[in-house]
Amino acid sequence: MVLSRPASRSKHTEYMTVTGFFLQDESSTPSLTFDYTSVNFGLINRTYDTDVESDPDGKKTQWQRFDHQVRHMNTESGANVQYKVLYLLWRNAMHNQTKAYSRYRADTERVCIT
Repeated sequence: MVLSRPASRSKHTEYMTVTGFFLQDESSTPSLTFDYTSVNFGLINRTYDTDVESDPDGKKTQWQRFDHQVRHMNTESGANVQYKVLYLLWRNAMHNQTKAYSRYRADTERVCIT
């Protein structure tokens, strides 16, 4: 997940990684050998402050709870701050992602993060 905010009054936008949500962003994750397709695209299995209100019965998926957390963060952030989730794939790796994507497709289609 990245934090997006204008760097100045120009059209320039500054992006920063926000840790604590995806394993890929954690310094303890080995970048050369980490297979995010085998672990929920790297989404950390954790609780969020918003779980009490968004999932009191504990029935929602990790992705659904994450979606609610990001929406909440955007609601609480300042006018010049937006939290965004970016899925970046490179062309040569597309065939590797197809199978993994289909595994999580149902959850990710229900999650609409803008």
